[in-house]
Amino acid sequence: METSWFRNITSLTCLNLRSTSLYGRIPDTLGDMASLQVLDLSNYNGDDKNMRIMTTDMKSLCNLEVLNLGSAQFYGDITQLFKNLPRCSPNKLQVLDLGGNQLSGMLPRWIGQLTSLVLLYLSWNNITGPLPMSVGQLTGLRTLDLSCNRLTGHVPYEIGMLTNLTSLYLNNNDLDGVITEKHFARSRNLQYIDLSYNALKIELSSNWQPPSTLTSAHFAACQMGPMFPGWLQWALCFHSGSPMPLEMLNA
Repeated sequence: METSWFRNITSLTCLNLRSTSLYGRIPDTLGDMASLQVLDLSNYNGDDKNMRIMTTDMKSLCNLEVLNLGSAQFYGDITQLFKNLPRCSPNKLQVLDLGGNQLSGMLPRWIGQLTSLVLLYLSWNNITGPLPMSVGQLTGLRTLDLSCNRLTGHVPYEIGMLTNLTSLYLNNNDLDGVITEKHFARSRNLQYIDLSYNALKIELSSNWQPPSTLTSAHFAACQMGPMFPGWLQWALCFHSGSPMPLEMLNA
């Protein structure tokens, strides 16, 4: 990708190169485009199958609100990529999509500093380690998708502090431990949840009334029962007489 022309473009607010065939190293000069609000390099559509690493320093992109690198054939340490994100105060980054790549490593413990995040998509990578407790500081978050990784450890109770969360996808990881009422303490807007295919045990009192009404719930391969969970009667959402999708295969 030719980089020289980037140096003279300082007022650009949106750069959308989605679904293109551009390949090679991402120019470092992107990190100098201080007015940039939207950067979309997602859905690489070329014939070059070589993976690439995102090393661009974006710490000075204080106006960046949307960063979409989904399915862009990136690999590398996700901690290092997070270190290169804008570190301005206040942080304006609202949408971060890194899904569908080959990113590895652990999520940084300070992920909670990205306090303006509304949508966080990290699915279909090779992320390992625990889900940081600081995720509870992302109080504006509406969608958290960490599905199809290799996360381990317990689901932190702090996730129950996300009052604006509507969609939670933690399925297809290696998470373990017990899910209790505390995990949903303030989840009054939660509509979609998928905890399937983890080594999780769901322990919710039969007379517990969830703070939200679910539209879709997936607990396949989670340990539940032996009695059918009574709390589901309070969580059901009916649309035109049809119940919500509910999956508890092998539970």
